[in-house]
Amino acid sequence: MNIGAIFIGFALLVLVTTFVLDPFRQRQHQMLANADVKSTGSGNSSIDTLYALRDLDFDYQTDKLTEEDYQNIRTELLTQAAVAIESRQEEDARIEELLRIRRRNRPGNGNCLQCGQVFQDENKFCPECGHARIF
Repeated sequence: MNIGAIFIGFALLVLVTTFVLDPFRQRQHQMLANADVKSTGSGNSSIDTLYALRDLDFDYQTDKLTEEDYQNIRTELLTQAAVAIESRQEEDARIEELLRIRRRNRPGNGNCLQCGQVFQDENKFCPECGHARIF
């Protein structure tokens, strides 16, 4: 057997192995990338909890968890999700209240900017100083 034939055979073996294993390496790379995104977290605890619930359901369906463990962890995660959603709603309500107060107290809403006189609904100018009303 010629040494050149051995080198050509070895080169073909390496080339074929590369093509055969390429999809497996890509899938593994994709799984690692997805794990990195999950591990960094979204910064939103309700979304992170929903991801954890999804993973928990998958683990239960593939028989990685017992029924008792599944129920305990699921209850805990649902409680965490409810707390996160409630805190988000409280924050939204606080922001809405601040906006309402700011809109109510913004300049030109009902008082003259120059002298503070109260405008009537039909007035376009201040009856006291003549300053134009800002709408």
